[in-house]
Amino acid sequence: TKTLLTPEVALFINKVGTEEMTSILRGISKKEDNDAAEDKRLRLLTVEVNTIVLNVLEDFISDFRRDLQRNLSSNSNPLMSGIVALFCTLMGTRQSQQFVHLLYASLRSFAYKFVDVLFKGDNTYLSQILQEILIHCNRPEPDIHIEASTLLFILIKLNQRTTGSFGRTKIQAITTLSNLVQSKKIDKDVVLNKSFARLTEYALHAYSTLYYRDIESGSDLTVDDELAHSLYSSFARGIQDMCFTFTSILRDTLRVIEMAETADSHM
Repeated sequence: TKTLLTPEVALFINKVGTEEMTSILRGISKKEDNDAAEDKRLRLLTVEVNTIVLNVLEDFISDFRRDLQRNLSSNSNPLMSGIVALFCTLMGTRQSQQFVHLLYASLRSFAYKFVDVLFKGDNTYLSQILQEILIHCNRPEPDIHIEASTLLFILIKLNQRTTGSFGRTKIQAITTLSNLVQSKKIDKDVVLNKSFARLTEYALHAYSTLYYRDIESGSDLTVDDELAHSLYSSFARGIQDMCFTFTSILRDTLRVIEMAETADSHM
């Protein structure tokens, strides 16, 4: 997977003569003498290659959707395991703003297609994706942390709609955040609390307008205002409580790590 994302492989494919690659990469496959121009060329090349990889992945998902939905366990679904691993690899690699939006569009589509796999299956797919989402929620670039927190909110809503509760997403997000802070993959709050606050804003907006009544399936939510008010009120409070837990974990764990490091330095 990682090999597919390198400019060298794109140049190799272009050299071999793949018609699609030749068409797409024409004009940016010639090495530049100027360092700045060469850096720009390689970045453009990487975007094009990543976009092709993403398009192939989406076509594969579309063609094998039924097979991918059939098995909810990671042990019996190596294809889904590979797809999630590829998504996580793309998320874990620094990408251009242009590609970030394409990637998150694919992730949103993936989440809507495979709600049963993510929220009912005996697998770790959700936690794998949540790890990358939470890291992105702390990235300083607005394009990234807004996309990440928005996808997290969508996952919460889909979990609520699919199982009647967003408990799975909540528990796995809390556990994942704690692990990320303890392992120092997140070692300070850049915009993480801002991203958490955005989740609350989304939930309160949904509750205040009751425009999109999509957190429960097979009910009279669309026509029963009293029921919608009750469900969205509970949903918004649940997200507020979850975000408070996120903030507490981040603050307290970072404080404990700092105290431990200070104590070690004085020994």
